[in-house]
Amino acid sequence: MVKGMDRQTIDQRLARQIEAGVIASAVLVERHWDSDATPEELDLLVRQGEWAKHRLVQNHLGLVSVIATAAARSSQGSYADLFQEGCVALHQAVMAYDWHKGPFGPYAGMWIRSAIRSHSRRHQWPAEGLEQIDDTVTEDLERSLVKVALSAAVEALPPEQRQIIELRCGWHGDPLPRQAVADQLGSTVSKVRYLERRGLATVRQRWLEAEAA
Repeated sequence: MVKGMDRQTIDQRLARQIEAGVIASAVLVERHWDSDATPEELDLLVRQGEWAKHRLVQNHLGLVSVIATAAARSSQGSYADLFQEGCVALHQAVMAYDWHKGPFGPYAGMWIRSAIRSHSRRHQWPAEGLEQIDDTVTEDLERSLVKVALSAAVEALPPEQRQIIELRCGWHGDPLPRQAVADQLGSTVSKVRYLERRGLATVRQRWLEAEAA
């Protein structure tokens, strides 16, 4: 967290970097522009935008964990599957977010809750617990997530577990299904699922311990 900046300010700054990167990428692809920016400067904007997207996703994984935990408790569903659904929705929210229109946290929470509800309906799981996580609660969670630093728990995982979670959650691009992760790592879907769930269980426990501290 940057000293002197609150979460909303950081989110909006990251969103502006993402927007600039998307525009720069489009200009480079079309090979024409009406500015003094060089291709090298545009490429830098693209790379900064990708970094900002990674940071914005990473900074809100705790929100996914909170909502997935509530849904898993109320529905008896799989936390790992619900967390993955929430990660995909978080990634989509990052790319759809308009920083002119308000804070990112409640907006992302709306995407995440909607995706997890849809997943629960597809599997015929009740998800009443999600109704209790409204925007006011989301804002409270966002404030608490500043000190929780869930990303540190992910980074402390064994390398293979960390890499699988990063690929599944889209930290460095689009979220990948387990088969694609298995293909990329030269592994099997069952091993990816096993390591993913072990890693997420560890992260979840560390997050809950941090919240209780």
